[in-house]
Amino acid sequence: MIRSFLFSIFIILGVHTSYAQGLGDYGLGGGLKIASRDYNYGFQLGGAIQPKISFLENSERVNTRFSPELTFLRIQGFAIKEKLAFFIQSDYSRNDLLMDAWISYAPVERIKLTIGQMPNIGNNREMLFYEDQLSFTSRSLFSSQFCQTGREIGVRLEGEFNFGKAKVYPKIAITTGDGRNSFGDDSRDVDIGGYKYAFRLDLSPFGDFSEGNTNFSADLVFEKKLKILIGVSGSYNFGASGPVGESHGDFTMYRNVSLDLPDYRKWYLDALLKYRGVSLLFEMGQATATSLIGLKHSVVPSDILLPEEISGYLSLGTGGNFLAEIMIRKDFSLAGNHSIVYPEFDYSGGLFVATSLTNLGFNYYHRGHNAKLHLDYGIYRDTDGLLENQVQVIFQVRI
Repeated sequence: MIRSFLFSIFIILGVHTSYAQGLGDYGLGGGLKIASRDYNYGFQLGGAIQPKISFLENSERVNTRFSPELTFLRIQGFAIKEKLAFFIQSDYSRNDLLMDAWISYAPVERIKLTIGQMPNIGNNREMLFYEDQLSFTSRSLFSSQFCQTGREIGVRLEGEFNFGKAKVYPKIAITTGDGRNSFGDDSRDVDIGGYKYAFRLDLSPFGDFSEGNTNFSADLVFEKKLKILIGVSGSYNFGASGPVGESHGDFTMYRNVSLDLPDYRKWYLDALLKYRGVSLLFEMGQATATSLIGLKHSVVPSDILLPEEISGYLSLGTGGNFLAEIMIRKDFSLAGNHSIVYPEFDYSGGLFVATSLTNLGFNYYHRGHNAKLHLDYGIYRDTDGLLENQVQVIFQVRI
């Protein structure tokens, strides 16, 4: 109680001080903004909430669920003279709250170094969008089969280079390869395996998207000229102990009598196109494993891991995703999405089988994603004959 009271006093004094000595502002989607008069220093407090209603029906059951899909709290700021910026984001609908926590430093123009917990650049394009800026209620089947939240702890270096109208964005990163909050609950829960090395190379042949039209798939500003963002990315995780390389200790393996783990590799190709309210997103990728020879399930000499058995531990296979969204007006859109994944091995104990998910959706936008109503219908199929119908509704507010 006392802590909450002191925190409230701190916020009130901070806002009062900002109006007395600087500039304060508040708006839907912009949060509470506080800045110095020269705009060299700034602070922003905001968040998002996304209640969700879902109806799932298959041959075995009918399920209705109401849940807060996300409850974000964001704190961010910048210091232009010091060339610094920071971002912290927590999701209170999860048991482990912390999603993002990083600080960036731009030593020279168009070069930036970021350290902390953040989205891994080695994943596909959709995984680089925040959860409250998606066109559908959740990420695609393609994304969710090969990623969890996409966040990891590490360091990232990125640049921006111009070649006439074209722009190139190279990025490299080194992370723990163990996902969010990877250092565990206490000192006994330590990381295992090696580091993950990732890269991404993005090309905008006709220049960047318009300001405010970059970090999501929808064309909310109706680009007057065709804009395309083409990307290739990949990662190599030395010693993965989680199904998609974003966790640790989910399984253990051995070589002779020593703890050892397989290496996990992913690569992606993607393209995002926007023109006059129409947006198209194409994605494809593959996940494979290596360093398997000699691995065993346990220290028992005869307990040898067969090649296809690795698919019972790691998500291995190939997949693709296609998303299209058409803005009917500035605030209405129709969207369609189709994802498909194929496992690498035809193994009954694998983590997943050949699966597809098709969605048709409707969006009502108010000030972009800041206030949004979304309705979609999905059909889920797999090779086991499971057919599931899904109807989902969300209402989202970003402050």
